[in-house]
Amino acid sequence: FATNLSSSYREAALKLRGLPVPMSIASQHIKLINSFLSSAQASIAISETEKDPATSFSGLVTLSKNFGIEKGIFEEINKILTSNGI
Repeated sequence: FATNLSSSYREAALKLRGLPVPMSIASQHIKLINSFLSSAQASIAISETEKDPATSFSGLVTLSKNFGIEKGIFEEINKILTSNGI
């Protein structure tokens, strides 16, 4: 599961990187890409529980933190787009 999650986050980040966005959301766009890449790495760490439980736990903490960050980014993008009539 965690390996598939990592691949999904990485793929999403790469697709976002190639997506042109308005300047008004460019900084949020970059933050989202970086968070997705961080979540991809955290998912890899989670998948290696048998090898290194401490690193796996750290991956869980990072992934949990990133969920909150990503929620905030999406909310900010929504607010910017809504205020611009989009």
